[in-house]
Amino acid sequence: MVSLLTLLLTALVALSACQTNINARWREDRPRSFAQLKTEILKFDPDLGEFVEKGPFDYELQENLAFEVGEHGLILADVILSMGNGKAPLVIIVHGNRSAKEAHRYQAEQLASYGMHTLVLQLTNRSQWMKNGRIIDSLVKRISKKPRLISAKIDKKNIILVGHSFGGSAITVAAGRGAPVKGLILLDPAVFGKKVANYMRKVDKPAILLGADREIYRARKQRQFYRNMGGEFGQISIRGATHDDAQNPSMFSLATLGIDPYTSRENQKLFSTALAASAFSIAATNTIEWAWKAFKPETKRGRFAGAQRKSSERKSSKKEIFYKGSRIFLTKKMGGFFLFFVGLGVSHPPRR
Repeated sequence: MVSLLTLLLTALVALSACQTNINARWREDRPRSFAQLKTEILKFDPDLGEFVEKGPFDYELQENLAFEVGEHGLILADVILSMGNGKAPLVIIVHGNRSAKEAHRYQAEQLASYGMHTLVLQLTNRSQWMKNGRIIDSLVKRISKKPRLISAKIDKKNIILVGHSFGGSAITVAAGRGAPVKGLILLDPAVFGKKVANYMRKVDKPAILLGADREIYRARKQRQFYRNMGGEFGQISIRGATHDDAQNPSMFSLATLGIDPYTSRENQKLFSTALAASAFSIAATNTIEWAWKAFKPETKRGRFAGAQRKSSERKSSKKEIFYKGSRIFLTKKMGGFFLFFVGLGVSHPPRR
């Protein structure tokens, strides 16, 4: 009898925790679809706080599903389907070097709780990141032609790619090859090889880079993304965050019973929150504008640093160049060029 009572109490505590973990705004009047959620959120000024806690939608996890990707054979992935009505965006998440899909489980659940289906891929996690980009490209094209491969509720015109570390290079290659995506989110990305820059220039979709604190960790050749990406682009870094904070849970913690001295729950949560806000911004508005406005209060508080943004290279005459470590903007105006000296840069050896 005591054990039964204990079980009941435990269940009640778990249920209570689950309920309080949901954004208070949605506890009484939950939207029924992503479209309704979008309408409700866009009624108000952009607010990062919208995505701090879990969203209003339940979701269903399907682990280790096999997907055939043409000549590339089979790949494994976890699917987390949001339980809202109607069609909804699909966010595809790609892990980084020597990592695995499980290192992004909590981020995927956060996205699904806000009405966005997620597909978390397991790819070869060493060396073949250019090939991984081709695999992602093929997979996205297959899904866009036949979304029922995952679910009839997927909006095939609203697919977003997310990549961590070298996974950021892989999704850039996919987008540069013409994968029909709406935008990209780069989680402290690193550049795998020289050819990646060529694909960056071909990307004409909105993209957001969420980076670690550059005083703590500098991902390999990360500055190339801002210099070369062809679409609307914005980047911020989370002060005090490490490269592994861009995972949730981290790969290290999965191997050490949840212990990881290189991450903090606060920073991991902020990465997950910023990721959800970025995905919503691209999915709901086709730009990074909503997310950028939502980031401003945290930037003023000092939690975000290194904020930089540029318009699409195809629409803007504004470009950034580097000269002897100094950062300069060239802006074409009235038939001439004006130089704006912004600040001194510091040269550091590249890190992965």
